[in-house]
Amino acid sequence: MGTSFANLHVFTNDKEAVLKSLKRLRPKGSYYIGQSQGWTTVLGEKFNWETIGESARSLSNLISSLVLAIGYFDEEVLEIFIYQNGEILDRYAGGDVLEEYEMEPETFDYAAVVERLRLTVSPDSLGVMFQNDDVREIVEQLETVVPAPLILKYDWIEDDESLCREFVHVHRSIF
Repeated sequence: MGTSFANLHVFTNDKEAVLKSLKRLRPKGSYYIGQSQGWTTVLGEKFNWETIGESARSLSNLISSLVLAIGYFDEEVLEIFIYQNGEILDRYAGGDVLEEYEMEPETFDYAAVVERLRLTVSPDSLGVMFQNDDVREIVEQLETVVPAPLILKYDWIEDDESLCREFVHVHRSIF
């Protein structure tokens, strides 16, 4: 079995607003929250690739900032969602085995994604990144232009001393 992860990234430096919104959701499990160049990353103990889109939608209903969700399963499936105010703005679904999970491939509107995420890459260059057949390489390339840690999950934080310094652990008891 390969690598799997799911995470959320809110386009804001306001970690307190993200935390306040999470509290309103009354989530299960605990979280790690970190910040990087205008993004607040949320790693949930209960996040998984199948439900991360719904988590992004729910969070985006409670915060005005754009929410980016990454769902990656077993090095075979990659889903990326962009939500704002509870509405899906864009979605990508790729991988060789989508039909096994009753999923259809979807592609981004690259110009809109570049504008929404304020990327410093052209829409054509972003499109080239997504032409790759290897979903791991897609998310690795995307991580070079989105200033947030996209290849990361909750379980990896406690095993990495530098990540422990970058992320705050938010225990379920505060919810």
